[in-house]
Amino acid sequence: MDYINRLDNYEGEEIAKICQEDKYQLYEEALVIYKKFDQHVEAIRVLLNKQNDIRGAQEFAEKTNLPEVWSELGKAQLDQNLLREAIESFIKAKDPSMYMVVINIGQNQECWEELVQFLLMARTSLKEQMIDSELIFSYAKCGDKYLGEMENFISEPNQADILKTGDRCFASRLYNAAQLLYQKAGNNQKLAEVYVMLKKYAMALEAARKANIPKVWKAVCFSCVRAGEFKSAATCGLNIIIHPDHLDDVIQHYEKFGHSEELINLLEQGLGHQRTHNGIFTDCGIMYAKYQPQRLMDHINQHSGRLHIPRLIRACEQYQMWPEAVQLHQKYDQFDMAITTMMEHSPSAWKHDVFAQNITKVANYDLYYRAMMFYLEEEPMLLNDLLKLLAQRIDLNKCVQVMKKTGYIALIEPFLKSVQFQNVATVNEALNEIYLEK
Repeated sequence: MDYINRLDNYEGEEIAKICQEDKYQLYEEALVIYKKFDQHVEAIRVLLNKQNDIRGAQEFAEKTNLPEVWSELGKAQLDQNLLREAIESFIKAKDPSMYMVVINIGQNQECWEELVQFLLMARTSLKEQMIDSELIFSYAKCGDKYLGEMENFISEPNQADILKTGDRCFASRLYNAAQLLYQKAGNNQKLAEVYVMLKKYAMALEAARKANIPKVWKAVCFSCVRAGEFKSAATCGLNIIIHPDHLDDVIQHYEKFGHSEELINLLEQGLGHQRTHNGIFTDCGIMYAKYQPQRLMDHINQHSGRLHIPRLIRACEQYQMWPEAVQLHQKYDQFDMAITTMMEHSPSAWKHDVFAQNITKVANYDLYYRAMMFYLEEEPMLLNDLLKLLAQRIDLNKCVQVMKKTGYIALIEPFLKSVQFQNVATVNEALNEIYLEK
């Protein structure tokens, strides 16, 4: 050490390397040599790599105050996860070269304000999309107090991917920041979703109107339903239900939260929409069947031409709306099913005048005789009226045979008299037996 200090005319760099060899480990001597010969970077490397003296290196950097020395110190601090200290060193060195490592560690340690300072320094010498994007995200993570600075930044020319950064903010629930970014990007679809999360429903509605995409209308509608904003929800809903593929989603969402009355109001508005379709009429009928059964019959009578009748029939059967089911069978020219339904679900489904209208139009003639037995059991005083309707359609021989088996042949005496002019032997004999019995 005495020679190192007294002598000047020697190869300092070569001797310092020898001093650092493992077999000598003369680190202090190497340090003094590097200082003596103004090799400050090598000097701080001895402090950091050989002596592990971060504090000494810090003091050395402050004393020399050279950018390259601060850079070496910053890298060593970064290796030891001393992020705040490393950022301070890199800022003093004006060295952004380690920006990717700094960003990764900064995000892991959530040192957002320090990261902002580093990235502001970095972008003065590097024009990288990642740097600007991460700067915006760091501003957002710092909280609302930095929103003004972020807004100023994005209003100026920059390299950031505004939309992607907005998505990151949205995913991180930084909705105020996301709002600013989506406004800058002019993305009304995303902006509508942000306004919903911020409970700014009027603004969400306006953004959805500008986007005019079913997916956006749906997102705003569903959020308004959850929030109880049914007026806004209906405005959105009208723009969704006109698309048949999305109608079921809207219905399921309203029903999920138990808002059946509001759902029916929405569907009723849809009936008068210029782009209405049969699905709206049909689903409105199904909702009536489920929640307001007293209104279903009028709906069927008014809009039978716009209904998907088989689907509505299934709903009527599910909710036991038998008169309505009969009416739908009539509208669909399914007279056999109308008669069968009335007989199987009497008395709620049966009306004599409706039965009479349909029985004469059935294709399956066996239903005539089933109807005879049904009337005999349920409405025997109307049996003659029924048979008179069927006089030209039924086989009188079979009719007499069927009634004889029941033992109530005398009940249809008026009918038999009305067809006696046909001079059918079985009819004449049946009447003679009735007269003899009397």
